[in-house]
Amino acid sequence: DEEKGGENSEKLAAARILAKDVVDSFTAMREYLREVSRCLERVDPHLCNNAGLVARLVDWEESWEVGTRYVQQEKMLTAVCDLVAEVRSAQRIVPALAQMCEECDVEMFMVMPRLAWLRFLEKP
Repeated sequence: DEEKGGENSEKLAAARILAKDVVDSFTAMREYLREVSRCLERVDPHLCNNAGLVARLVDWEESWEVGTRYVQQEKMLTAVCDLVAEVRSAQRIVPALAQMCEECDVEMFMVMPRLAWLRFLEKP
């Protein structure tokens, strides 16, 4: 039972990370707008001349798309969280996998699809 609690905790952690990214990008946008509201006369209306605004808009758009695809879709969120929990479990068994992931080793991209398939075949 304690093992299931740890597994659920890992699943929730993955969901929290995805959701936090969306919230953080929105917060960064709000902080930027609050900051520039004090000096609007110096803000260039052309986006090409406003790198700060463009960077925050791009970050917000990208995180919103990830949120829409993976956080708002319950089945997709469950699948991602299950896979993350499975990978973390495998990392505890095979420390070399943890190192591969940390270093973004090329081999990781060969291992991850296999782990995903094995997870799916075990519990479709």
